[in-house]
Amino acid sequence: MVIVSLPSGVFSSAGAGVKTNLLFFTKGKPTERIWYYDLSDVKVTKKQPLTLERFDEFFRLLPDRSDSGHSWTIGRQEIEASKFDLKAVNPNVKVNRGRADSR
Repeated sequence: MVIVSLPSGVFSSAGAGVKTNLLFFTKGKPTERIWYYDLSDVKVTKKQPLTLERFDEFFRLLPDRSDSGHSWTIGRQEIEASKFDLKAVNPNVKVNRGRADSR
């Protein structure tokens, strides 16, 4: 399973200014690991839309589901322990004085 966390405002032209997650499942296989890719730190406006270039790292890491500052993997046991909460909380981001900074 792959979860891509998009920033709020991606679908604002459609009237939805909320944060969005895309979920991709592998047909015919049970989910053992979930690979997250986080783009929620990207500022999206009408003049600064989410472009394909923002997905360059995603497409490079996707085949191997590699970890980076924007991606991480969680095992099925962790998801079950969290009562199946799939919220994308990037463990690579530290909170510093009320704002989030990438490590």
